[in-house]
Amino acid sequence: MKLNFKITKNDIKDGERSNPSNCAIARSVKRNKNITVKSVSVFHDVCILKKVNKAGKLSSYVASLPEKAQNFVRNFDHNLKVIPFALNLNFIKTSAHKASAIAFSGTAGIKE
Repeated sequence: MKLNFKITKNDIKDGERSNPSNCAIARSVKRNKNITVKSVSVFHDVCILKKVNKAGKLSSYVASLPEKAQNFVRNFDHNLKVIPFALNLNFIKTSAHKASAIAFSGTAGIKE
């Protein structure tokens, strides 16, 4: 599942540093109108989201963050200057258990 996001000035202003569920990128993911997001977590190299499908079933997805986004997360969390940017992510459906494991181990657990 390929999704495009725009991290805006408002995402940066209102995002919470070191908060995977409410950082600038997470706010942009939650705002995307193409999906119904139940939860999102953005870590230093991976984004994990849970979404509800049309039948109401919850599914987990994971995407590796490109280097540009990894640098953004690092700078944002360290209160360094960041600027708005576009982000394209390719999410892979996974189990909730595996998504949790990836959150702790990073992108090493992702196989595309």
